[in-house]
Amino acid sequence: MRRGGAMRWIIGLDLRPRSHGALHFATWLTKTVPKSDERFIAVHVLEPEHLRAALKYHHLDELIAAARESGRRTLEREGAGERVQELEILEGMGADDGLIEALARHDADALLVGRIAGRSEAALVRLGRVARRLLRRLPAPVVVVPPDLETADIGGGPIVALTRLDESSTEACRFAGRFAAQTGRRLVLLHVVPYLELPFLAGASVDEIAREQQRAAEVACAAWIERLQLHVDEAVVEQGDVLDRADAIVEAREAPLLVVGASRRVALDRLATPSLARELAATAAVPVAVVPPRA
Repeated sequence: MRRGGAMRWIIGLDLRPRSHGALHFATWLTKTVPKSDERFIAVHVLEPEHLRAALKYHHLDELIAAARESGRRTLEREGAGERVQELEILEGMGADDGLIEALARHDADALLVGRIAGRSEAALVRLGRVARRLLRRLPAPVVVVPPDLETADIGGGPIVALTRLDESSTEACRFAGRFAAQTGRRLVLLHVVPYLELPFLAGASVDEIAREQQRAAEVACAAWIERLQLHVDEAVVEQGDVLDRADAIVEAREAPLLVVGASRRVALDRLATPSLARELAATAAVPVAVVPPRA
């Protein structure tokens, strides 16, 4: 990511309804950030399975022209048309490959994509193939947006960054700080420690242990912020389940974006055990930015 200055965004443009929320978030972003500061490039990837079927009846030029016209209408309908500087129609082996190629070619800072499941929908598949692959590969910060997000739903509160107080959270908190500065929002850092369950104890000692854990976590959080010289408006330390507490804080503070870091784990481990970042991206009611650690 370029330090300071404008951010450059790639918008993964899906011409199906599932990209509705991502486009509304992009619209909000284009209207929130001064026009001269940001650059937005919408990219739609034509995948082989779509091309094989359509090329029996149409020339490739026709398909590209039709996709471009459909993309243009979609951007205009969602209100982002005049703020998106470029609309690209690419051919790729997969949508994730095409979007990653566009990220590199434009030296973009982040990628914005939609997911399948709505904010309150109990769906078996929540992320979708493209979002899932992008979160495994994480070529850059990837912002995953629920498909039913409306511009009016985007909260007026601070940007919330979830931190583990380790290297997996460093770049996420820096990205959150930059995003907060660009959008004129406050930055809240959230650190959640597991509540220590001691079923064999009762009474005042359990409460004192919890208070001691809370104090230790607050000291550690303050030291981590100072060591990294992060500019944070507020640090919040909570005890409990990370997913539950993150959801609760985001809702209570009316946050427009939750930012979380991703750890570098081997591929098989990531396939077997969903990461916290992917779980939040798949279930949160707000857009979630998943940020890779520095390579």
